[in-house]
Amino acid sequence: MLATRIQIGLIAGLLIALGLGLTLYKAFSLGFPLVPGEYREVWTIESKVGFSPGDGPTEVALSLPAGSAGWLIIEEHFASSGFGFSVREEETVRRARWTRQSLDRPTTLYYKMQAYRPWDGQLDEIPVTESRRPMLEADQQVAMERLVAELRERSTNSGSFVELLVREFNRETPGQDTGFLLSTYEESAFDVMLAVLAWAGIPAQPLRGIALEDGRRRQTLSNLLEFHDGQRWRVLDPLSAEPGIPDDFFIWQRGDAAVLDVVGGRDSSLEFALVSNSLPARTVLAMEQRAQQYALLNFSIYSL
Repeated sequence: MLATRIQIGLIAGLLIALGLGLTLYKAFSLGFPLVPGEYREVWTIESKVGFSPGDGPTEVALSLPAGSAGWLIIEEHFASSGFGFSVREEETVRRARWTRQSLDRPTTLYYKMQAYRPWDGQLDEIPVTESRRPMLEADQQVAMERLVAELRERSTNSGSFVELLVREFNRETPGQDTGFLLSTYEESAFDVMLAVLAWAGIPAQPLRGIALEDGRRRQTLSNLLEFHDGQRWRVLDPLSAEPGIPDDFFIWQRGDAAVLDVVGGRDSSLEFALVSNSLPARTVLAMEQRAQQYALLNFSIYSL
């Protein structure tokens, strides 16, 4: 009798453990809600590419986000009336291409997506490329060498070097060498920081994305500073030197490749409209599953 009770207890315990394991798996791996009425914050991001006609055929290429650092893209729509259109994987980056033989008026192309962030993920590790020193005039080179030497003297590693650099560039009154470089470069302060890091031999690149704000229109891409400390990629705010990726920052592209290329057009612009939506968790999960099936179908087509 006792043996029978023990067997029943063991079976019941195994069934409870199995049920609990399946519940946790569905909740944390598949995203199923644990309780009825759960909602997820889903962002609708609409990008608008505007340009005026130029000479010859028109080709527009827009880099598309892949979803990273915990973000998932669950729905995409493109508007390309009158244009040839395709989406291709080009050197690990998805790019949308619109083409047309002739154009006689200003045009706007649209790409709209929905995305949400089910977890706080980390950026994938990617290969480190060798930094190329910028071409400088003689006086710029002297200022660059002095600035790099000063920062190295005050820092202990790559991380503290980059943090000191960001703080130096955002001082109310920058130092003499910093001010000289900022005044003689025909680039933004962010690009000058990248040039200093390249001169110092620290791999760095822009991390382009959108600061999310509900109801915001005419938003543009902004930059975070991504650098390699010898072991891993790290991210800093180029204005405040705060580490990490903010929760309200949607990553669009890593690296310094052009996000938008327009051939046969002029006065091009890229703007975004942002809307935050609260959707039932089950609806979001169904959208995510459809997106995964669509991605698998496209991968099979591209592989043919």
